[in-house]
Amino acid sequence: MTHMSHTSFGGFSHASHQAEHWVKELARDLSWSEPSAYRLMRSVLHGLRDWLPPAEMADLSAQLPVLVRGVYFDGWKPSAAPAGQRKKRDFITGIRASFGYDDEVDFDIAINAVFALLESHISHGEIVQVRNSLKKSLRQLWPGTGRCSADQQRQENTTMLVRTLSALECTKLLATNRVAHLACAKDGKPYVVPIYYAHADNHLYAFSMPGRKIDYMRANPQVSVQVGEHGEGRKWKSVIVEGHFEELPDRIGHKLERDHAWEVLSKHTHWWEPGALKPVTPPVSDNVPHVFFRIVVQEVSGREALD
Repeated sequence: MTHMSHTSFGGFSHASHQAEHWVKELARDLSWSEPSAYRLMRSVLHGLRDWLPPAEMADLSAQLPVLVRGVYFDGWKPSAAPAGQRKKRDFITGIRASFGYDDEVDFDIAINAVFALLESHISHGEIVQVRNSLKKSLRQLWPGTGRCSADQQRQENTTMLVRTLSALECTKLLATNRVAHLACAKDGKPYVVPIYYAHADNHLYAFSMPGRKIDYMRANPQVSVQVGEHGEGRKWKSVIVEGHFEELPDRIGHKLERDHAWEVLSKHTHWWEPGALKPVTPPVSDNVPHVFFRIVVQEVSGREALD
């Protein structure tokens, strides 16, 4: 009969104490029973394992205690499809299904507690790599404070990618949005103001009451217009138009353009905002102060930020 050496048994005993310590710590943080804490830790470790790229999944496993590593790999199927395109809600749904549905458990808080446990026992560098290997929405489940949160944020900032939008993408963004920021200048003084607009035939059509922006553009018709969109997390798109201001007064020579501006703008609800009150009918006299104008698009450029 082969006997286990004292060294081997001591190592096994130490591994057992390490795993037990992790479970007790998690149970204490959540005020849960130890069996429930173990079940949660197992579910989250499996979910994290299946969402990480293979190389990062292996790197994380190397820093887990021996018995916790066994839990981590229990039931692992290397041939399973990667989960890179799934969202935060899919991760939470998977954890809930593995743990067992319980209406009294806030799984955002529970998952956050397991991630905090990992942060307290895994090296700072490995935690940063694990976080940055996950989708942005899932990173939100990690603790917002802690010993390495500032460094993690700096590390995450390096993952942003900025690309140039094509002319077609710029046009689509202009066509699908309604609010822009108009920049104009007079006598060396810049002025930026939000406007409601509609895009058609390489023009931005807008409407306003007389005021500072109209005075500025009458004096200096060269303007810039910025239109932007904000996505999830740090994602954004921005298009800049360099253009020329053209007023569309109700006079001979401008009626067709003025009526066209009315037609384009009035397709959209609340089109007169934020610059003025809604006229009851298309203005037919210069005694009515409403100003229709358009920006002739001369140059357009755009960028998009991606995580």
